[in-house]
Order: sequence, then structure tokens, then C-alpha cells
Amino acid sequence: MVGASLAAALANSTLKIAIIDKNAIVTADKEIVDLDGRKIALSYGSYKILQKFQLWPYLDNCATQIQQVHVSKQGHFGATRISSSDIDTETLGYVVTLSELNQGIQKFLAKHDNIKFYCPAML
Repeated sequence: MVGASLAAALANSTLKIAIIDKNAIVTADKEIVDLDGRKIALSYGSYKILQKFQLWPYLDNCATQIQQVHVSKQGHFGATRISSSDIDTETLGYVVTLSELNQGIQKFLAKHDNIKFYCPAML
């Protein structure tokens, strides 16, 4: 995910990029393998970065907005609550499964001729 994300950030450059992974990469036109069902919360800042790199359209239909966060500990005094309206943004961030994030990045990368995959492979 880290290497693919970096490749996506550099995709519109003149660089030739190679992604080498010991695991087979599931291409965008095949069913994605579930990465154990984990979900990831993307901050508002991460969302803006993904927009800047033109990746967000590949995630928009599967991401769920975070409108409010409540932090507390049962049996202890105090709690913190924040909502997107408190900071005058449309959202605090988004939640997406790792599988959906991976699939979105793969679809994005597949549209760039300067990115080549060598998977499965090892150096």
C-alpha cells in the first residue's frame, strides 16, 4: 500500500516507476482479495491529498463520511466530541476498507503507462 500510494502520487510525473512485490497484485479488472476486512480512517487532510493526486474519484463511491467523533472512557470523567460543523468542513474524514482503498489505487495506477508492475517478484 505504501509503495502503490507513492507511485500514485508520482503517476503524473515524467518518471518511469516500477512496483515490485513478492505477492501477486490483483489488477483492477479482477475481483479484489479481501485484506482481512480491516478499515482505515482517512483524515480530512488525507482526503484533500487524494483529491490533489486525482485519486479520490476511485474511492468516493465506497468511502463513508465521518461527521462526528466522540472520545470517552467508560467509568471516567470527561469526554471529547467534535463534529465537522465545529471546524466548518463538510467532513472530518472518511472510512474505507483496505480492500477498497487498494482496488481504487490499482485502478488509478492501471491508467498510467509510466508505471509497471513486477509481481510476484523479489529483488
